[in-house]
Amino acid sequence: MEFEKWEPIGSCGIGRLHEKRVMAELEIGIAFLQQISYETDSNCAEIGIMWAGCEVGDTEVQYPEIGLKWNAGRMSQPPINYVCACQDALSAFNHAVDWSALDIDELQKQFVITSWNDGGEGFAEEVGLSPDEAKSRLELRMSY
Repeated sequence: MEFEKWEPIGSCGIGRLHEKRVMAELEIGIAFLQQISYETDSNCAEIGIMWAGCEVGDTEVQYPEIGLKWNAGRMSQPPINYVCACQDALSAFNHAVDWSALDIDELQKQFVITSWNDGGEGFAEEVGLSPDEAKSRLELRMSY
């Protein structure tokens, strides 16, 4: 019988209270780990986002973090050396990045403004820009 389990690696970033930012920062951490790590064998399916939990008082709180999905049907334990290497690399990456300087909401607005002519109208509203504000910012940017 084959089944998958998750082994936690860790988290990165500072967006603990903003779900969209948390997920974006975790995806950046995953991309970093995928870039620097070797391919896992068939027993380790992927590095990805897992959901962990802890109890706060009487409430179970779920939160996302980076983990390694592995095949527990083929292995008696997770590849702990690989997990430890990923944890060390993610920790070094997390400490090297100035997460507070990355204003994801503002960067998304700038992306919308830059890509307005490529169909960014619908996305403008998703990131909190009215069409008039986006057009105004685009005209200001094009005047430089």
